[in-house]
Amino acid sequence: MRRFLVALIIPLLLAPSQASAAVPAVAPGPTATGFGGAIATVDATATRVGLDVLRSGGNAVDAAIAAAATLGVTEPFSSGIGGGGFLVFYNARTGKVSTIDGREAAPASMGETAFVNPDTGLPYAFQEARVSGISVGVPGTVATWQSALRQWGTRSLLASLLPAAIVARRGFPVDQTFRTQITDNAAAFSQFSSTSALYLPGGEPPRSVPRSVIPTWPVRTSASPSVASTRSTVGRSLATSPPPSRTRRPCPLRRSPGRRRRARRPPS
Repeated sequence: MRRFLVALIIPLLLAPSQASAAVPAVAPGPTATGFGGAIATVDATATRVGLDVLRSGGNAVDAAIAAAATLGVTEPFSSGIGGGGFLVFYNARTGKVSTIDGREAAPASMGETAFVNPDTGLPYAFQEARVSGISVGVPGTVATWQSALRQWGTRSLLASLLPAAIVARRGFPVDQTFRTQITDNAAAFSQFSSTSALYLPGGEPPRSVPRSVIPTWPVRTSASPSVASTRSTVGRSLATSPPPSRTRRPCPLRRSPGRRRRARRPPS
């Protein structure tokens, strides 16, 4: 496998320079250095959640799933527990790469003519098929997370989803991307009362906060107790005992502070 990868990379390195000359130079961005692990996502809140997991003793899988669950709150158009995806795990100790296919599956009763209007014999319009129950698949995200935690994680699914539930309950700063995506889908969202209540408070998308303001003035936030409740419920319903060969660390957000056990005296 290693030789095959090298064979694919070398032609790219030896390609003519004309193509690279047309690519504009990119200014180097900020560089962070540290130790003990690193995490990167498209959202600062999700990244902070993953970093907190690493700092409290969690491993890479624990941090990745906690961050992904949080992205389902702060970046719901790109990720969420109602979808699916793939997970790639690399074991640096053994050099082994493992994958989990967690893509959505069609319902068992779905036939090949599901997207055909029986009255006209023609396919449904794309938006009509998309914004309806016709296009709903069986989610695979939560099953993927649970499988990864069982095989390589050190925390329960409940502990991994709890940070996302806290973010959903407390709220988070809304950026321009979040507002734009809601605005683009406002017509579809307005058809459903629960979706409107979540994404169109007062009948309008939530206002965004300039990036320069977010660190010191996170006033305009989007909060959803219902989303928080969903993540907590999913975590509890799928909570299982850890594998006997692994030691599961408690979730730091649920640890009761200030209580110490009194040492027992040995019998005289």
